Amino acid sequence: MLTGRKLDVEQLAPGISSQFWLEHQGTVLLWGGDTDQPLDNDWFSKIKALCHQPIDALIWVKHIISESLLLWITASSDDMLSPQEIDTLPKNYLSL
Repeated sequence: MLTGRKLDVEQLAPGISSQFWLEHQGTVLLWGGDTDQPLDNDWFSKIKALCHQPIDALIWVKHIISESLLLWITASSDDMLSPQEIDTLPKNYLSL
């Protein structure tokens, strides 16, 4: 599921905000909504009714990644983030 400002998400996945979903090679991307707008409860209710398993990932698309966030991520691990690092990533991102 992709979320973020509509303009930023559309650059990554053109058409997703108007179609609400895109599919490519068996992977489905869902539109999570514009972070500058109120949550679309109707859309999320429909997704919940259709999905038989949890969404694999929520991706918050940003126009620019902060250099200090990038340094924090690369300094935190060799190849993979630990569960603790994944839990603290949003907190560290929001504190930048």
